[in-house]
Amino acid sequence: MVWQEAAQLPDIYKMGSRFAGLRPVSIITHMIFLYVAFHAAVAA
Repeated sequence: MVWQEAAQLPDIYKMGSRFAGLRPVSIITHMIFLYVAFHAAVAA
């Protein structure tokens, strides 16, 4: 289950990178999102 969640992270990162180009602040928000999503997958 953890690996399945981790496999989706690259796709989420690509989607986030599109908005990151528009708003620099979103980069920090996106990194936090990946951090929370990753640990949520590990805890699950």
